Amino acid sequence: MFRQGFTLIRQRLILGFFLVMMGCVTLPTQEMSDARQALAAAESVNAGVLAPETYSEAKRMLRSAEKSLRKRNYSLARRDALRAKELAMQARRAALSDEEP
Repeated sequence: MFRQGFTLIRQRLILGFFLVMMGCVTLPTQEMSDARQALAAAESVNAGVLAPETYSEAKRMLRSAEKSLRKRNYSLARRDALRAKELAMQARRAALSDEEP
C-alpha cells in the first residue's frame, strides 16, 4: 500500500516537472512579433535619425533575439525580444519629442 502510494506521488511529481519545463521552452512568438512591430513604429517616426543610438540598439537586440531563436535558445530570444521592444518604444518616444516645436 505504502509503495503504491509512493509510486503515484513520484509519477505526479515527474509529470508536473515535465509540464513546467515544457512551459519554459515555448517559442517566443508573441514577443518577437511585438518587437518587430515596435521597431516598425519607431521607424515610421524616423527614429533611426532622431534617436539613432536607441534605435540601433533596439535593432541589434532584435537581431540577437532572431539568432537565439534559430539556435533554439528560447529564453534568451524572449529576453532579447522584450528588450528590443522596450528600446524601440523609447526610440519612438524620443523621436516624437524631438519633432515637437
